[in-house]
Amino acid sequence: MAPSHASLFDVGRAFATRGWCTCREGTQGRHVEAASVEARSRKERRRRHEARPKRRSAFAKTLLVVATCAWKGERAKAANDAVLDALRARDRVRVRASQVDVGRRIDGCIAQAQRVRQWIQLDDVRLAREELRKEKLSHLRLDVKDAAIALAKSRPTFERFEAMEVTGALEALDASLRRGAKEDALSEADMLLLQLQEISKELAMAKW
Repeated sequence: MAPSHASLFDVGRAFATRGWCTCREGTQGRHVEAASVEARSRKERRRRHEARPKRRSAFAKTLLVVATCAWKGERAKAANDAVLDALRARDRVRVRASQVDVGRRIDGCIAQAQRVRQWIQLDDVRLAREELRKEKLSHLRLDVKDAAIALAKSRPTFERFEAMEVTGALEALDASLRRGAKEDALSEADMLLLQLQEISKELAMAKW
């Protein structure tokens, strides 16, 4: 029995539909495969790029070295400045302590020189000479040298002028007492007191 037109039509449509589906499935499969290959390729390129060592230009390296050296230089300079400031502060404290100590000794010499003058006024040359050679006044020359060191910054010419005037007045007073010259001794005692008072004032006002 010959097939009808309807059955032939159904067979043709089924074949066409099945063929189109197969074609579409094949096309989609190729697209999926191509996308998968592309994704793997991108992933591989990214992995290789990340694994590749980073390169810096010579200019960038130079800038990095300069910046690092500058930073280290600033830190070293700051550390050196801090050390120098600490040393200066320590020296200022030592100088000021020396000035205070010498000032006290000079004040003691002033008090003793006043007693020498009193003995001269009382015509007791022997006691005046004894007073001149004991206690603070016996070390006056050393105290004057220490004062010159303590005043080296504020009075750099102290040792050449004030120190020589003090020792000169001391020697002249001693010579006048040995001669028994009361008026000369009083004058030299007044000169010694004046010089010692000036030194005491300089030590009290010295910058440190």
